[in-house]
Amino acid sequence: ISLWKYRILERLYNLGDAEAQHGVNYILANDIQIKIGFTLGGREATFNESTNTITLTNAYGLYSYDEIPNDFGLSLIIHEAKHLEQGTALSHSKLGEMEAWQLQFRILSQFRGLTAAQQDILSAQTLDDFTTKIQEHYPSYWLENGWGLITYPDYPQEPWWQYINPPPG
Repeated sequence: ISLWKYRILERLYNLGDAEAQHGVNYILANDIQIKIGFTLGGREATFNESTNTITLTNAYGLYSYDEIPNDFGLSLIIHEAKHLEQGTALSHSKLGEMEAWQLQFRILSQFRGLTAAQQDILSAQTLDDFTTKIQEHYPSYWLENGWGLITYPDYPQEPWWQYINPPPG
């Protein structure tokens, strides 16, 4: 394990609650790699089941190996680890995204205050409420360049790519 990865996991484990500690333990137990690199669709982070990797974007100088990620970046690592833990079908559904976004914001709230938009997402009680709030607060995540949360099935489907909803228009 690199010193950079160790420092990330140490901060999450020591400053986070049981959910953050679970995420750290999951990453370690499953030998999940964390790296800086290219991410598709302008996302700040992505996961790859084939390589068992979480990637933080190198775009805009947001993240680098010179320092541990900021609080938002740390919470993104747990978000992406949650997707790896969920498995393919759940992680590629609106329900899986709701679980991961809300986990991320619970973790983030342990490091700093949440914005009004983040609090709104965290308070969503139903899938419809969650998707409405994502559309309102994070429209580029809902649909950008023909891809986004709008294209995901509501609930896990196997194989997930056969249940992609075509974007409007």
